[in-house]
Amino acid sequence: MKSTKKIISSFTDGIEKSVEASFLVSLRIAKCGKPYTIGEELFLPGAKDMITCMLGEPSAKQLDITSLLNDTVCSKIESKALNVKEKSVA
Repeated sequence: MKSTKKIISSFTDGIEKSVEASFLVSLRIAKCGKPYTIGEELFLPGAKDMITCMLGEPSAKQLDITSLLNDTVCSKIESKALNVKEKSVA
């Protein structure tokens, strides 16, 4: 039971970090005013190249769970905008 709990916890931590990373990259894309596709076409492959070079392939594979697809980035930017709008109106 304890070992299963550790496995689930480590998996959940990875997903939470992946979602946070995806939000941070989406915010950078929005601030630059670049097309949303830049995340999956340029940013993610570049990040994988840098991590592979500096930390090795196993570390770079952790980026595979980070979603920077066009629709994902768009929805995250819209979510952030809605959050800002709700806070500024209230």
